[in-house]
Amino acid sequence: MMSDGRQKLPVQRTPQNSRKTTYDSGKVKNGDLHFVSPYSSASSPTEGLTEILLALQDELGQMSFEHQDLLKQIQGTKNTDVREDLERELDCLVKRMEKKADQISKLRKHQDKVEKLKVKAKKMTREMADAKKRAKALDEMKEVPANPRGTEFSVKTTSAPGQKGKESLQLLRNAQKLQLTLRQNDITWEQ
Repeated sequence: MMSDGRQKLPVQRTPQNSRKTTYDSGKVKNGDLHFVSPYSSASSPTEGLTEILLALQDELGQMSFEHQDLLKQIQGTKNTDVREDLERELDCLVKRMEKKADQISKLRKHQDKVEKLKVKAKKMTREMADAKKRAKALDEMKEVPANPRGTEFSVKTTSAPGQKGKESLQLLRNAQKLQLTLRQNDITWEQ
């Protein structure tokens, strides 16, 4: 009962606008708050952000349904006191929805930054791997002896016109010298 003798009508509650705590797949929902379990099924930080973003968007959608429900209740109520209570509740809901929209916006910006950093990190990792490969190839080139087993090689890497035949002949002779040297240095087992 109110102070002026009128009876206050109860506000109609629905599952969407009640404040009871529910548990749903590792997330605890208390009103408009979701607590995401640290043991989430996300395998990467960006997937975790995506899960949080989806949860926030879902909450905003639920608030939208609650908003529609409150508007219907306000329109259907003739009692001014009940209407005022519903309007106050609607104002609070609108403020919560604005905060939720701001959270979603900030999370999207953060998600974009994380994605850009992830791409940049992959690029740097690739560049470092390429640099290591080049350094290893240079080291291997330095380790190859100039005259293997005492033989002399004189092979040009670029040839002038008409020199190709001479270079091929010289290469053949050097290969034959190398074969002969390798045969002479082969290890034989005594029986």
